[in-house]
Amino acid sequence: MSARLQSGTEGRELGRPRVGVSSCLLGNAVRWDGGHKRDGLLLDVLASYVEWVPVCPEVEAGMGTPREPVKLARVAGELRVLGCESGEDWTRVLAAFAARRVRALEGSKLCGYVLKARSPSCGLADVEVWQPNGSARRDGRGVFAYRRPRAL
Repeated sequence: MSARLQSGTEGRELGRPRVGVSSCLLGNAVRWDGGHKRDGLLLDVLASYVEWVPVCPEVEAGMGTPREPVKLARVAGELRVLGCESGEDWTRVLAAFAARRVRALEGSKLCGYVLKARSPSCGLADVEVWQPNGSARRDGRGVFAYRRPRAL
């Protein structure tokens, strides 16, 4: 099943700053459980001042909705994106998507990003990284977020 992404800018005038945003924050049902994390401040207050450019790395990379949640894990010294239950490794798929999407957005004249906190794909900081001993440390950065700041 694929999700329809809304930008939150339909019918508004042009000329506003373009800002990339995690699609779930705009109320799009793209999260692993088919839900969203609609942020009222973004949509009810800021949407009239900016043009949102939605991104959902997991859906856009082909993972679908709903889907198994993923986590960041340190495996043999490398950071991996793994299915929480199955252990399926999504690292290459998400890293390849992030590289393609960042290249595609480079010409979009984005002024910045608003990304979902602590997300294994979008989190800028404090993302849980599971260690080989079974403990988690909040010192990771999401796969997409890792590539995005370099391109801004």
